[in-house]
Amino acid sequence: MTTTSPISVGTQLPAVARQPDATQLFIYSAAAWNAHRIHIHREQARAEGHRDLVVQGSLQGAWLADLAASWAGEHGRVRRVHFRNTGTAYVDEELTVSGEVTAVRMLPDGCTEAELALQVAGPDGVTAKGGATVVLPAGEQQ
Repeated sequence: MTTTSPISVGTQLPAVARQPDATQLFIYSAAAWNAHRIHIHREQARAEGHRDLVVQGSLQGAWLADLAASWAGEHGRVRRVHFRNTGTAYVDEELTVSGEVTAVRMLPDGCTEAELALQVAGPDGVTAKGGATVVLPAGEQQ
């Protein structure tokens, strides 16, 4: 991220739309060694009270980390990410990954440290929320 405008509390990160399909959930389950069938078998998800396949909470956390890293840019770095799941997200539904700067601090080396509030939201409301600490290099913001 390179910007000509100052980063300040309230700065919105560009939102990202995600619409995970059954294939993505299957591949993510395999990669994460997550064998819980509510992510890959509709019948099991419904038997456990869900309307469809459930999007993995850790996948949503990965999206939050990705948003922070993308916003930080090639020369920035993500120092910390935390999140918790607050609702259920379902396959094939559009989810929005978004964030906002909640604190800004200049570091002694001229870099800027920004605290971010992050969330994933779908048709039923917020499904994951958390935050990140991002360090932006000196000279990449005014």
